[in-house]
Amino acid sequence: MEAESAYKAAVADYQKQVAAGGHPGKAEQDNVDQLKQKADSTDSEAQLICGDITMDPSHKQTHPRGAMHTGVGGQNN
Repeated sequence: MEAESAYKAAVADYQKQVAAGGHPGKAEQDNVDQLKQKADSTDSEAQLICGDITMDPSHKQTHPRGAMHTGVGGQNN
């Protein structure tokens, strides 16, 4: 989330500069590009760690994750 927020802030600053008649330079464009890459890689890493989930907490996972537990004890009671 932090990387995405930084990217969005950089894009907003870039757009404000253009809207004010400015001409952002290579450094500004490079900064936006680097922050975009970081935000994308952070999203990819989260996807790998968390699996296929959405931001909606009511959404239930459709695929089980982790070890399967069948109960306590064995077959010999």
